[in-house]
This record gives sequence, structure tokens and C-alpha cells, in this order.
Amino acid sequence: MIVPIYAKVSCNNSNTNFVLNAEVYLVRFFYYLFTAFLNS
Repeated sequence: MIVPIYAKVSCNNSNTNFVLNAEVYLVRFFYYLFTAFLNS
């Protein structure tokens, strides 16, 4: 649920687009780590 919120904000404000995209990638990265940990 966090990722769509960041996506919405980044679309509204192009000045912080890069920073929010970086946060989205961090959230996805930790999400994939978490799911990999649960599946192992």
C-alpha cells in the first residue's frame, strides 16, 4: 500500500520525483527481501 502512495505523490510533484522513486525502489527491495525470507 505504501508504493502506490509514493507513485501518486511523485506524479504530482516533479521536483521530488527522483527522491520518491528512490524510496519506492528501497521499499520494493526490502519487500522482496522480506518475501524471500518468508519463502525460504
